[in-house]
Amino acid sequence: MSYLFLSCTEAKFDKKLKYIGIFLSLILIASLSFSTLMTAKDTMYGFFKLTTRTWELVAGGLVYYYFNNKQLTAPLQKLSEGLGFTFILLSLVLYDQNTPWPSFLALLPVMGTMLILIANRQNSIFTQAKFIQNIGSASYSIYLWHWPVFFLLNYFFIKLNFISLSLSLGLSLLLGWLSYKYIEGSRKSLQKLKKGHIYLLFISTLLLLYPIYKHIEENGLASREKSNTPSNLDKMQMPSVENGWCFYNIKDNHNLKVGSQGFECSIASEQKNAKSALLFGDSFAGHNSPFWDQIGKKLNLNIQAITTNWCYPSLNKEFTGNKQSTAYQQCLLNREYLSKHIDQYDVLIFAGRWSEMDP
Repeated sequence: MSYLFLSCTEAKFDKKLKYIGIFLSLILIASLSFSTLMTAKDTMYGFFKLTTRTWELVAGGLVYYYFNNKQLTAPLQKLSEGLGFTFILLSLVLYDQNTPWPSFLALLPVMGTMLILIANRQNSIFTQAKFIQNIGSASYSIYLWHWPVFFLLNYFFIKLNFISLSLSLGLSLLLGWLSYKYIEGSRKSLQKLKKGHIYLLFISTLLLLYPIYKHIEENGLASREKSNTPSNLDKMQMPSVENGWCFYNIKDNHNLKVGSQGFECSIASEQKNAKSALLFGDSFAGHNSPFWDQIGKKLNLNIQAITTNWCYPSLNKEFTGNKQSTAYQQCLLNREYLSKHIDQYDVLIFAGRWSEMDP
């Protein structure tokens, strides 16, 4: 992808522009800085937005620009490749699910990859094996396939362990290789077509896909839904502090602050003789607040709701989200409150995404 990125850039601007390397370096610095800033605030934004990942593409592009026509001496090749693999292995050892990503920490594996590309060792014992080269050729297809595979794992609540991860990895490799061989490999046939036939194929594909796109854009086939569904969807909101409920969505609502105000909200019965109850958990607990509000009114329970992002019921410091986030700080306060006041309630309601927790 990064080589393709720079090749397109060169085709557009021509390599005679001697300052293109400086231009790309500035893009890398700007994107990396923005990535580090945004990842600290919103990990989802940092991970999925092109503006925060551009620097990774540019990194490979810089290797192509400066080293495409250069060959290192044999000792320097070995040194560069060795350092590259070391950096990648270090990132595997040092980083875990709580590591803010991508941010500046992604520099370690990216630099490792750059050094391996710069080394360009055609006879390397690490990369000359046919199996490894096939994985490299199909790597982008493998990357694309691992997303639906991982989604299905979560969809069916399959516990992440060595066996499930190994099977998922194997399935991603197989599907990626098949896609590369039978879909990406078909480009050789396309290259034999005349230019006019290629344009005809392209336009025909657009005409075929356009009606499908329009249906998706317009929420699918309207005839399949009830007449009141669109209006109901417009009214639908996730319960949170902003709309009068108790879910302390500190991850998305930056007006909320870390503090005791995160556990000062109650729902359900307001009768003086109501029994005291505590609803404690993560967003799964918070989003079900209207349900517990109705149950609490029927059972005469005054329910104090202490819920925030990723904060599943526990008294330890484990956390399924980003430990650098304000949600983690709020979660620690929530759990401290729970440990000190758990005995004062008549009823305890613990709710969360249990599949994310170790048994």
